[in-house]
Amino acid sequence: MKSKVVIKSFPNGLKVSLDPECTFIDILKEISDKLIESKGFFKGSKTAITFEGRALSPEEEKQLIDTMETAGDMTVLYTIETNPETLESVAKVVTRSMNEENVGNCFGKLYTGSLKKGERLETESGIIIVGDIEPGAALISKGSIVVLGGIYGTCVCEAEDSESKHFIAASNLSPERIRIGKFHLTPKERPKWVIRPKMQSKICYCENEEIVMEPISTDSLKKLCSIIG
Repeated sequence: MKSKVVIKSFPNGLKVSLDPECTFIDILKEISDKLIESKGFFKGSKTAITFEGRALSPEEEKQLIDTMETAGDMTVLYTIETNPETLESVAKVVTRSMNEENVGNCFGKLYTGSLKKGERLETESGIIIVGDIEPGAALISKGSIVVLGGIYGTCVCEAEDSESKHFIAASNLSPERIRIGKFHLTPKERPKWVIRPKMQSKICYCENEEIVMEPISTDSLKKLCSIIG
């Protein structure tokens, strides 16, 4: 009998192929059965998921992720999709409901790993990246961005109506492009993707309808707090 669900691994993630003909209920049951059988293998893992084989509504995708996390005792950090027009790989952070595990984490999401050339990560909230935004990569967020690494690609904070309340900060800022709301910052020098022994953390925020980039210091943080209010 033809399998309705085929799960294959790739570096740091899982590819889940879904039968386009059977019912969605059958898909959920088979994926649950498969993961329960191999629960010990996935237990405690944090992974990316890419679905292929059939079109999924946002609600169906959420049900699949919930089922995989419960049956496999895993955490799905983000999904990877391919834009059919540009063939661009797009990673989207999984949105979760507020619960006891993330109460107090009011900033947003946590993503571990660097974004490589050609990759794009989108999130509906603020985000902390433990890694680099490499040249040719893009991060698009609806909230503030903190990168515990370097920004060498593109970072966009889509805060159209509240630019002054958001910021972008990194251990090293040498971006291709920065945008906060409608304000742009394009450095005159080409991004320098190098490791310096004395890198200085910097922060970008909006002031007087332009983006200001300056070193992170007690004074700059006090100034930012007064602007954010």
